[in-house]
Amino acid sequence: MTGLKKALYAFWSGFGIPAYLTDSVPSDAQYPYITYEAVQGAGITRNVLAATSWHKKAPSGNVERMDTMDQIATAIPEGGKILPVEGGGFVVLYRNDANFQSDVQDEDDDTILGGRTSYQINFYL
Repeated sequence: MTGLKKALYAFWSGFGIPAYLTDSVPSDAQYPYITYEAVQGAGITRNVLAATSWHKKAPSGNVERMDTMDQIATAIPEGGKILPVEGGGFVVLYRNDANFQSDVQDEDDDTILGGRTSYQINFYL
């Protein structure tokens, strides 16, 4: 699992803003940032995961959100993105055909905007 977490962290932190596992956002984290899931798949399997970029609404949060979502869409092209996994194997990220990207809002704070990316991850470990 360590190799997979390192690969996903490297990918999700590559957009110029901090990235955190969904359950590990520091209490003093500053916006914008990305939250993502890390789930270990067995052998040759696949799963659907999500990542969300979070932005303060004002003054330019919507523009930041769109820019980040565009960067992510470029990084996960139609043909997929291969991520090598330390310790052996690799994973491939594909766009979720049913719901690749969508705008969301924080349920607890209406001043926070999110950009959700749903993707399929294929494990070759």
